[in-house]
Amino acid sequence: MERQDDPDAIQRLLVPTDLSASALRAFRHAVALARLYDAAIDVLHVIESVPYVALTPTDRLSLGATTLLERRGRRRLRAFLQEGEAAGVQVQSHIMRGAAADQISRFANQGDVDLMVLSAHGSDAEEGPLGPVGTRVLGRVTRPLFLVRASGPSLLGPPDDAA
Repeated sequence: MERQDDPDAIQRLLVPTDLSASALRAFRHAVALARLYDAAIDVLHVIESVPYVALTPTDRLSLGATTLLERRGRRRLRAFLQEGEAAGVQVQSHIMRGAAADQISRFANQGDVDLMVLSAHGSDAEEGPLGPVGTRVLGRVTRPLFLVRASGPSLLGPPDDAA
C-alpha cells in the first residue's frame, strides 16, 4: 500500500495477538480504526519456540512440517480475517516463531507500521497493564501504540466482554 500525500496518515495497523478474548477485543478496535482511516491491518501471532521431548501422540503431531500449534493458530486467525473482511477492511495474517516480544518488535520496527494496537493483559502490579510480553515490546518498539483494556468501557460502545 503506497503512502498518501500525508506522511502522518495511518495506513497500516499492527495487531499482535495471542488469540485470546482480549486480543480479539483489540482487533475489533483496530478494525474500527482501519475503517476510519481507510487502513490495512496486519495480525501477527507468534508461536513460542520451546524445546521439548515428544512423548504423547499430540506431541508427535507437532513434529511435522506444520506443527499442531501452527495449525491451531491459522484456524483461529481465520476468524480474525473473516471479521475484518466482513467490515470491509483489508487484513493480512502472519505467523512467526520465536520469542514473542522479539518477533513482534522486529515486525513492527522493520515493517511499514503506522500504529500498533495492543491488548492489555497484565493482572498484577509487577507486570503492569501490558503483561510481560507487552512490557518488553513497549521498550523495543518505536511505533505509536493504541492500548485496549481487556474489559470495561470501550470506544466501540457498550462493553463487548460477552462476545
